[in-house]
Amino acid sequence: MKNFGLITTLLILFFATTYVKGQDRIITTQNDTILCRIIYVSPTRIAYVQDKQAGEKGGFIAREQVKEYSQGSALPETSRSAISDKQSSIITGSAPAAKQPAITVESKADVKRPTIIAESMPNAKHKIYNNQLDVSNNPEPAAFLRWRVGIQGGGGYLLSSSNLEKMMQAAGVPQPKIDDYKKQLQSGMYFGTDVHYMINDFLGVGLDYSLFTSSAQLDYTLGLGTDYFITGYYGYNIPTYYSLSEKDKIYVNYIGPSVLFQQRLGVKHQFGFTEELSIGYAHYREENRLAPYQYILANINTNPDPSVMSHADLLAVLLPNGLQQGNTVGGGARLSFEYYPLSWLSVGVNIGGFYAKFNKLKVSTYSTNDTQNSATNMSRFEYSLGVAFHF
Repeated sequence: MKNFGLITTLLILFFATTYVKGQDRIITTQNDTILCRIIYVSPTRIAYVQDKQAGEKGGFIAREQVKEYSQGSALPETSRSAISDKQSSIITGSAPAAKQPAITVESKADVKRPTIIAESMPNAKHKIYNNQLDVSNNPEPAAFLRWRVGIQGGGGYLLSSSNLEKMMQAAGVPQPKIDDYKKQLQSGMYFGTDVHYMINDFLGVGLDYSLFTSSAQLDYTLGLGTDYFITGYYGYNIPTYYSLSEKDKIYVNYIGPSVLFQQRLGVKHQFGFTEELSIGYAHYREENRLAPYQYILANINTNPDPSVMSHADLLAVLLPNGLQQGNTVGGGARLSFEYYPLSWLSVGVNIGGFYAKFNKLKVSTYSTNDTQNSATNMSRFEYSLGVAFHF
């Protein structure tokens, strides 16, 4: 009888130990232990059921209330692929005691269970895919699109003055006329486009193009410091002035490789910031157009005094149009705040800056060509609206 009692006690202890080992376990932050069967784990909560005397009772516990959790039962060998039966639950991974990576558990015909794909290692992070139950309040991040094509349009403001201002001052053009000329020429229109390939959802590389143009109209009276001499017994000198009208137009073209950074904001990622840096080739072109048939009187130096011209010394000289061109290395930066009404479309506001300094310019007219050293700074501030297409 004593041996029978001892055997009975050992059997009871064996089955109790086996039952406890087969239970999943959740330890709360209060160090309470919940013996249960874990159904699924999401980023915000853990779902479980407890066997309350043959009647299963389900429950949830928030992740911030869980200190650790584990699955205590070993999982038998099975295939890694999930079966297509909607009444099945698939768990990828295994418990610590298991040697095989996955298990397929058949569910009852009248019970709908969520489809679970997760690691089953204790304290591991789980990724849940559930077709029948909302397991997370945070949506899965949308897959980013690889290509981005942007178009911008707006204005720009030159941060330095043109060398023509000094020439106008030397020629005697009134300062109010010069100030008006500067105001017209410094403010212009900006247009840009870019194409980028996104390496990941944060970083992209591509090509950037921009065009800045401005123009100025100037009407002024110019005195060259020469007098017209009236011959005769009572000869006298008449100061000579010229009424001129001209229009200047500036173009700065730029193209170069660029790097783009983007960050998406909001629960649905409908807002975002985009930063772009670029360095490349810049081309400068300034066209100086005078009104048709504008002449000045030149002294052909028959008079000993070059500052005095008589009717015999006059030569009418046609004022030609001029062209200045130059090339250099330039670069720019742009910051954008964007709104995504659609996954493939974004609109935004942009601010940025551009730097280019042309140290040499080729100056030409219809009859002359020359290269001049001229530190022409075309740096500017830009502001624009933009639209981008993603695919």
